[in-house]
Amino acid sequence: PLPNLPADAIGGTVNLVTRSAFDRDGRMLGLEIGTTYNERLGNWNAQIGGTAGGVFGDRRQFGALATVNYYHDLRGYDQVDQQFSINATTGASTVTRAYYYDRSEEKTRVGGGLAFDWRPTDNTQFFTKALYSYDYRWLDQRGTDYRPADGRVDVINNYREPKNVFQ
Repeated sequence: PLPNLPADAIGGTVNLVTRSAFDRDGRMLGLEIGTTYNERLGNWNAQIGGTAGGVFGDRRQFGALATVNYYHDLRGYDQVDQQFSINATTGASTVTRAYYYDRSEEKTRVGGGLAFDWRPTDNTQFFTKALYSYDYRWLDQRGTDYRPADGRVDVINNYREPKNVFQ
């Protein structure tokens, strides 16, 4: 934190600079393709993205850029989390709590953007940009919460399905 912020403040600045057709001279065309294999579920996950754009005009003063992307990931895994207590005198550790659960999750993201730029002089640039992002996540987590000290066993069942759209 800076001196002008409260002592427990979290502060910062993010300078988000989006792409412009003027980032490169001439035309640009890009394609990205990727995949992963989830052995537990026996499925392939995919991602693909593309960018196209360029500058044009008699003085190359106009630019246009378009980008699209798609990402899909379906995965599952088993997880174990344990908590311990440590005896300060002997250094012996004891499990005080253990979580055992199966987790399945799916993520789908679709996005795109358009940018139109105009650079009437070397020192002046105008632009308009449109962005779209769809983010869907699904999570199903089931398991047990075991506490050995008192023999307690609880069921864990977490489900969530948030969807976010930004424009």
